[in-house]
Amino acid sequence: MALESAEGWVTDVSVVAVHEFVWMELRRGDEVLGRIEGPEREGEFECLLEKHGEVLVVAAEFVEGTPETAMKVTLWAGAMPEIVLNIWGEGELLEEVEVKFHE
Repeated sequence: MALESAEGWVTDVSVVAVHEFVWMELRRGDEVLGRIEGPEREGEFECLLEKHGEVLVVAAEFVEGTPETAMKVTLWAGAMPEIVLNIWGEGELLEEVEVKFHE
């Protein structure tokens, strides 16, 4: 069962990267919803996402000298289907993504 509040869905965020990152953030505008400090290749956090969908920003900085790389971000709100985002970048990531859970 998905955990729902009046403000939105309580969402687990799982991150796995091919190469080590210095930091990774999930943002809503200027608000940081979750951050993982590195150097790491993976991590998790929980945040509250809008019920009817929204545009978020996935941002990350990779270790200096990292070639083109990929990061997989999985968002899961309980019984709702997972949203899996595969993002490619070199050095830094700054990608706008639309996230919408379907009931």
